[in-house]
Amino acid sequence: MNANLNKFDINIADSEIYLAPLKKNDAEILRNWRNQENIRNYYIFKEIITSDQQDLWWADYEKNKNDFMFFIRLNGSNMNIGAIALYNICGQEAEFGRLMIPDVQNRGRRVALKACRLILQFGFERLGLQRIYLRVLTENIKAKNVYHSAGFNFTHANEEVDFYELTATEWLNKKQPLTEEYK
Repeated sequence: MNANLNKFDINIADSEIYLAPLKKNDAEILRNWRNQENIRNYYIFKEIITSDQQDLWWADYEKNKNDFMFFIRLNGSNMNIGAIALYNICGQEAEFGRLMIPDVQNRGRRVALKACRLILQFGFERLGLQRIYLRVLTENIKAKNVYHSAGFNFTHANEEVDFYELTATEWLNKKQPLTEEYK
């Protein structure tokens, strides 16, 4: 991973959407989304997040160079319509997650899939990761369909959670061109 990479200066874009880095003044938006019941119920940790908990999370996030959180935005707009992240980066592996599209108008438009592909390309091609994995609640069929479409492969499950992964080699063999640019 590039040690000189400033996570607060990264913008990742394709022809329709871009991923903008999470900033401190945006953290409350993220907390409000995350606390919506229709979002929270699809997370492994389902508790309501307080302002104090969010402040503690932000303090850790700000210092953690192994955690990249982005807002999803439509090109030509500064309106946040979703969020996505790569985190727990260790060596050449990272966890994918924190994906949410709370803006109902933008569900079903393949925004989540496009955001997945952008962050996967960032992880594999810019960070040099060799493996990206995720955990998803077994009952979250819509998310699993997005992850499968993005190229993730099911590896195993327990009673509540399914596990998926994608390697850099698989990514290079499966990826579909998206004309991304890094700013």
